[in-house]
Amino acid sequence: MAKYDKHRAAPMADVSSAPWVDASPLTTELPHHGIIARLADFFEDSLSESDRRDVQRHLDHCPACRDSLETLKQTVHGVQTLPAFGAPPEAIERILKQAREQ
Repeated sequence: MAKYDKHRAAPMADVSSAPWVDASPLTTELPHHGIIARLADFFEDSLSESDRRDVQRHLDHCPACRDSLETLKQTVHGVQTLPAFGAPPEAIERILKQAREQ
């Protein structure tokens, strides 16, 4: 049965059995949504030591969150390998000219 959220135009789906909603005893300290919210910080090594241990403990037992971390890694790598593009020289000259005139 769909749940209703008065702030949304449509009923919300019941996500209680979705993979990010965790009920397993191995991961009750930090459920999937808490892990997903911390994956970028985990990847960038910017979590406190305690939070990093919690995330790592969860990842050790959760293939879905490990997959999410792998997807994040691949996405970051893909973006980093994109070529850098700059503005055409005539656009830069026009912008600088306009800035000087103001």
